[in-house]
Amino acid sequence: MSIAFIVKGQSFFKVAAPLVTAASRLGIPSTFVVYETRRGKEHDDVTGDIIEATFLKCERSCMPEPAFVRDDAGCLDAITQRRIEHVVVQDAQAHFPFLLRHSGLCCSSIGVFTDTMHWARLWFKQELIPEMTYFPDELCKRKTEELCGHEWPGKCLGSPMFDHTAWLETKPKGDGSVLLLSPDQRLLSQLQKEEIEQLRRMLGDRFRVLQRKKHAKSDVNVLKNDTIPYRSLSELAAADIHINCYSISGFEAQFLGRPMLNLETELIDASSGNVLVKSYRLDEIYERDNRVTIKRGGLIDAYERFVVNQRYLQRVVSDSDVETLYSTAILRDVMNIHDHVVL
Repeated sequence: MSIAFIVKGQSFFKVAAPLVTAASRLGIPSTFVVYETRRGKEHDDVTGDIIEATFLKCERSCMPEPAFVRDDAGCLDAITQRRIEHVVVQDAQAHFPFLLRHSGLCCSSIGVFTDTMHWARLWFKQELIPEMTYFPDELCKRKTEELCGHEWPGKCLGSPMFDHTAWLETKPKGDGSVLLLSPDQRLLSQLQKEEIEQLRRMLGDRFRVLQRKKHAKSDVNVLKNDTIPYRSLSELAAADIHINCYSISGFEAQFLGRPMLNLETELIDASSGNVLVKSYRLDEIYERDNRVTIKRGGLIDAYERFVVNQRYLQRVVSDSDVETLYSTAILRDVMNIHDHVVL
């Protein structure tokens, strides 16, 4: 079987790197097709430097030489020339509908948390549901089906994004450190901004901030050098407590067992992904165990309670976990599906 991992933007590169590594471990010949640019979202482009830096963190020997393409036509040419039989992509229904319509090609789709939900909620077309989607968990599958009102064929084998923890230091520092994944500042009230600044002054160097480039205009400190796609996961793994505002990093906090303070937003504008996520009522992510949503003020008090009460199990990933990557389970299933499909 010949397989291609097709990447358009850093989000799927974050998914693809462990899949490529798993393919190498399983002895599956693979091709790495990378779009040179993501039109309209150039800040999300996958550059050679990002590819090199990521695979240095994983296993450099596993990385096939990437084939860079300019557009969908170039992507089709690349997989046709290489006689690719099976492609693995992120959210095929949203980013690669032309592959779903291409006869003679198997296409496996990796569902990415709330990104898949957004498509189901806003742009749903039944004819574009992939034959197989690999969801991170049952919650994501169930909520996707609820939002579109249709059954969605898929399996819940975990998220390849989490596999990056096999190459990261995942033991929390134990010093009350905080990672804030800063949202669009319109989402936060003046009181919330003042509390964030107060907490930053309290903690000094133990207070870290990450922010997406599209949210760069901010009145909070911003970490630089955020080119490695899994930077949010690595920073979160190194912190004791995570603060966000309906970000998908909530799923990462749940996976790592990190206490999380989710900041409520009163913004009504549904063009914001964070506001959409709030409307999905994902209480299992934002309102369970050691994860709580701060409704109106109270951030400092909640932080202090979490620092005192550290009884929750927090995941520490060891080298042995590399052998049980979610990517490995997904690719074994992909191989099984391919073997039962007549092209």
